[in-house]
Amino acid sequence: MKHTGKAIQQELLVQTPQMPNKAVSLNSIFAEGITVMKLMRRFGCPLTRYEASEFSEYQETFAALDVRLIGIGFDKAGTKSFLSGGFWKGELYLDPERVLYKVFNLHRLSKLQAIQNFLDAKTRKSIVKRLY
Repeated sequence: MKHTGKAIQQELLVQTPQMPNKAVSLNSIFAEGITVMKLMRRFGCPLTRYEASEFSEYQETFAALDVRLIGIGFDKAGTKSFLSGGFWKGELYLDPERVLYKVFNLHRLSKLQAIQNFLDAKTRKSIVKRLY
């Protein structure tokens, strides 16, 4: 998704999991060139891990095209095992204030919607294939 609205105009700060006390300007990330951004919610979630690992399969293609792959998550829980498990091959940032949720007008799934997504046969098959 190409977005040049509020997200770029505002000075949004994100953190790296390796240096949680140092904020990085989202504008500076995008200023470094073409960037593909993947928003993630919970790093410990099997669906997040599956999607991240699927997306990461394109890292070499992106790198060959001089395109940066960045992931931005909102919840710090599970970050260490997410990184050590190799689920994401790009750069990773945290947005604990969920500013990007607001900028992109994203909404949380209800518990029922989350359960429906998780119980979907195609989703389950994909998760099992990737994680086990």
